[in-house]
Amino acid sequence: MEQLTTELSESRDSATAAQRERDQARAGMTLREAQVAVLQANMELDRRNFGIANEHIERAGQRLGSIDAATLSLDEARLQALREDLAQTNLNLATDLAEQRAHLNRLAAEINDIAASR
Repeated sequence: MEQLTTELSESRDSATAAQRERDQARAGMTLREAQVAVLQANMELDRRNFGIANEHIERAGQRLGSIDAATLSLDEARLQALREDLAQTNLNLATDLAEQRAHLNRLAAEINDIAASR
């Protein structure tokens, strides 16, 4: 009987660990989806599709908003600052897109740094 109890306990521990790994993998993928959305916004900016670029930025913000920093052992303040930066990003018509492009590149790099830090 004790052996069955031990096996049951080990099985529960294993299931909990598997769920934690699954949650971490999903959160990591969500982080990368946000990064891809920012990169897509950058491509649309070059095509002068500002509305579509802003939709990609909005999607990136939504993806980041769904991430629980604790799941990935991330710095919540850093993640929140990135969310706020994305929320304040508004791509629009400009004669020189370099500043907006540089901003998007910084956002993508920040997401990459956050992903690498986990």
